[in-house]
Amino acid sequence: MLQEHPLRVPSEASTIATDEQPFHVVSSPPLEEYIGSERQAALLVRAFGLVSYYVSSQNNMTGIFEMWTTV
Repeated sequence: MLQEHPLRVPSEASTIATDEQPFHVVSSPPLEEYIGSERQAALLVRAFGLVSYYVSSQNNMTGIFEMWTTV
């Protein structure tokens, strides 16, 4: 005979986030501590943007379309 399992009460770590109780954010040192300064952080973000723009311009839709048609 099947027995119904009681509903498990979720622990504090697995509670569903609401507006009153947002997700718990694990505290970590700010990005500046890893990089050194805000200026270096800004330069890093700018360099990443340039690299991602270059990569996206190289992998344009015509290249993807040619790859699909050659297979």
